[in-house]
Amino acid sequence: MIVSQRADAAFCQSILKKSGSNFALPLRLLSPEKRRGSNALYAFCRLADDIIDGEGALSDKSQAIDEFERMLRNALNGQVVDDPVLRSIACTADRYTIPHEHLFAIVKGVRSDLTQSRYETTDDLIEYCRRVASAVGLAAVPIWGLRRGISSED
Repeated sequence: MIVSQRADAAFCQSILKKSGSNFALPLRLLSPEKRRGSNALYAFCRLADDIIDGEGALSDKSQAIDEFERMLRNALNGQVVDDPVLRSIACTADRYTIPHEHLFAIVKGVRSDLTQSRYETTDDLIEYCRRVASAVGLAAVPIWGLRRGISSED
């Protein structure tokens, strides 16, 4: 691991530690490699969510999440980005072959929090959950691995 990747990984780990999340303890049971990937995924989700949940005008948040998505796309396409979390998640996505669609679904899910807090139908709520919860799990599966005989479709 090169120096900048170590610094990026440490930054992602610091986001998890500062959050006080319950995820920190079980992630310690993973190998260092899988822990780094999991920390990157956590930091990515936290950062996206914080853009939406933070202080500021709706229009500013909308612009910020659009920029975040643009930078994510650039990072996943191998372009240089000035964000340690996005560099880390791009490296993790590459290393573990995480389908990019899951990462973009997460962004789409948190973006929807800007305009919608209630869902008219169960189907609408399920679609929201797919984006903000299931997509996270599907992105984690390649990092954590599956037991023989189980697929991510199960």
